[in-house]
Amino acid sequence: MKIVKIENLHPQLRVPWTSKEDVFEHFSPEEDAYNEIAKDYEAANPVSAMLKHIPHFKLDIPEFDHARAWAEVQEIPMDTYSRANLRNYEETTAKGKVEHPHWYSNTMVNYTPRSSDCQGKQSKEEAAVAYPEYQENAAKILGKVPRLNSVDMNFYETETYAKLPYITNFIKEHIADDTFRMHIWKIKGEGYLNWHNHIKLPWHSDVIINDKAIVHIPLYTHPDVEMLVNKEGTIYSEHYEVGSSWIFNYIYDHAVDNPSDVFRCHIVFYVSLNNKKFADLCLKSSNKQ
Repeated sequence: MKIVKIENLHPQLRVPWTSKEDVFEHFSPEEDAYNEIAKDYEAANPVSAMLKHIPHFKLDIPEFDHARAWAEVQEIPMDTYSRANLRNYEETTAKGKVEHPHWYSNTMVNYTPRSSDCQGKQSKEEAAVAYPEYQENAAKILGKVPRLNSVDMNFYETETYAKLPYITNFIKEHIADDTFRMHIWKIKGEGYLNWHNHIKLPWHSDVIINDKAIVHIPLYTHPDVEMLVNKEGTIYSEHYEVGSSWIFNYIYDHAVDNPSDVFRCHIVFYVSLNNKKFADLCLKSSNKQ
């Protein structure tokens, strides 16, 4: 892990990226509600406290055949990938999409059984509105809570999941036997993923708590690709090498810079920190950091 200067990044990453959909009321992590819930959650799930301030955490996984995994992914046609939509569902319905210029997704575990659905901002809310037949619970509570949480959602293996048996079996056997949404994420050469964080997402009460992990397994990359976490004004950069597995910190602002000429490809999925297999893996991996 190294520290980088913001002026050396992609021009679009040199200034904070904001969207009116990301504006929340001020929240102080010193509030009693946060302290109580976080304390209880971390007592029951000690990996939460361990991971929440680490920018990049490498998982100690068995040997992963990234060449075999990459061969599986290459069989997925590029025209089945969706460009990430930076508008929420309501704005998309009214005004059309605003697509991210460099970020492509094909979803293996989704809010519907189709890989291409719900690729926009606030995709949980989109799923609840557009596909209530798949998200009955979320549709019932939408509008009654500040925002939907992962625990409110149903998850489905898509047609893409069935085409990637080596990857999905490896994850289930060696990392976590139960995951949330799972993607193939690609970022174009000379591209980027905007600065953002997920700090407000996990709980209806909007308190900040680390209750899940975002896991990356790189399949095709370049040494110049940087995964970036801005922790209190310091940008921590890590290159995630193929065949490895990392937890990318989502509490702090994070971004991806791909100054190379390759179409970077990662498998990315969400795991609850109360998943015993995954928690045990994190604790074992902490001894090798």
